Amino acid sequence: MLDVKALPSHRGSETIVQRNEGRSPMTIPELTPRTIKAISIVLLVVPLVALLILGIAEMIGGDVTGAQHFVMAAPLVVVLLAAWRHPRFAGNMLLVIGTGLLAAWLVLVVSRGMDRGEILAYAFAGVLVFGPPLLAGWLLRQAQAVS
Repeated sequence: MLDVKALPSHRGSETIVQRNEGRSPMTIPELTPRTIKAISIVLLVVPLVALLILGIAEMIGGDVTGAQHFVMAAPLVVVLLAAWRHPRFAGNMLLVIGTGLLAAWLVLVVSRGMDRGEILAYAFAGVLVFGPPLLAGWLLRQAQAVS
């Protein structure tokens, strides 16, 4: 059925007719497992690209230690390949390793004897660093559960 709403216009007595064919104006499409998997892979590609850009830029600038970024990017490549072929395994791996690393990060931060503001700043940085891989792991598990 056609839902017609008459809205007052800004020009006085004229009306604007808006047609809404039974749909909500803010309809969210249903996410398929493939879409969920793609979103999680994008969450993993972003830090990978950042690490590669940092490594290349440092090496172009003459700093040989830029190669360390390539070493840090290697596990992300392995996880990306695993995520594409085996999403549940990669999701579990990301959740277990990411949670462990975040916990270790927070223990190290708290044990350094900093004041509350510094601890909160480091905790926030830890969530920013470890949050996307944890979210990607959760999404990969959801993609596998839905399919």
